[in-house]
Amino acid sequence: MVWPFGSKEKDVAEIKKELPIDLQEFFDEANPKPHSSIFEPSPKQKLVEQILLENEKTAQYSHELDDYKRQQNAGVVLAVNCSEIRMQMLECVKQWKFMGEMNQCSDFVNKYSACDKIQKDALKHLFYDDCYKVEQCKRIRYAVDLFFVKNFGRYGEDVNEETKAKFDDDIDKAFYRVWKK
Repeated sequence: MVWPFGSKEKDVAEIKKELPIDLQEFFDEANPKPHSSIFEPSPKQKLVEQILLENEKTAQYSHELDDYKRQQNAGVVLAVNCSEIRMQMLECVKQWKFMGEMNQCSDFVNKYSACDKIQKDALKHLFYDDCYKVEQCKRIRYAVDLFFVKNFGRYGEDVNEETKAKFDDDIDKAFYRVWKK
């Protein structure tokens, strides 16, 4: 006896041909399109890799860049960019610590956490860790801080979905300015 359901997987196009005509249209709508691999780099990542590869061929080792990246890593950048909000949070904690009511500081803690998360994501989006010139690294830092203040206020007092969307749009636009060839 032969197994009627072959073990070989069929291509989507083969399956579609076997369907009645009235079901083929439904099949096109209902059948999910193949997804690109999750490991496939995004267009922005490909651009960064291309620029880095081109730069690697022509650039020489830079002690200045190496020192800068070591001293101004993403953690340091976040600490500097969110420092004013952090100082407000620490002042509040100092003030309320003795009274045992640190819940009064939850607003400052939330603002600091939001600043840290938003700016960390922006630095990743702009590939800060991959910058290849000190000037470029500084431009990325400046853009992230500038757009944070522009969209959320100096102390992060205006974080909501609308301002977050505007911030993300500004960061998207800044990507091509900081990673131009």
